[in-house]
Amino acid sequence: GTSAYAGAVAGTAVFQSVAAAGGSGVASVTNAGTITATANAVAVGLIPTTGVATSSGGTTTTYAGVASASASAYGIGQFVNAASGSANVVNSGTLNVGAHASASAGSTASAFAYATGVWQTVDPLALNFTNSGTINVNAAALATAATGAASASAIGYNGYAFGGGTETATIVNSGAMNVSATAVAPGTANAFAEGIVLENA
Repeated sequence: GTSAYAGAVAGTAVFQSVAAAGGSGVASVTNAGTITATANAVAVGLIPTTGVATSSGGTTTTYAGVASASASAYGIGQFVNAASGSANVVNSGTLNVGAHASASAGSTASAFAYATGVWQTVDPLALNFTNSGTINVNAAALATAATGAASASAIGYNGYAFGGGTETATIVNSGAMNVSATAVAPGTANAFAEGIVLENA
């Protein structure tokens, strides 16, 4: 064919889901070791076209084709839906999360990479996150072609409350949080790196 697609999902390395309608729900994760989540996606869509005449009278090889690559990785994640309770994460160890997408083509290429170190989603209950260790998060997207786009997003910690109401969050970071994102493309390239994100919808 003339197109190629590659997708890689590391999912969430450590995941907790608590549902207690009308009751109490508590999720707790403590990491004192090393957690690694990595997703690598590589797509190549290079279709050679030979016998193309050059100005010097010879021939050369050109390439066509379309390629798309997408990679996503998450370290620690919690979802709590209950009338009361909390989501709690304590990290004193090392958390490594990486998402890397590379797409190469003769005509058009697109690459997308998403990486998050720790995420907590509640309805809305107390969010507690403490980091005294090291969190490394990297997202990299590379598109190589005549035209194309790349997007990379990396977040160290993402706390999200839904359902309305007042959200109470306690976020303490006394360790190291290294968050980076790179995007390279012949057309549009967007890279976003955020250390701590907290939302209440």
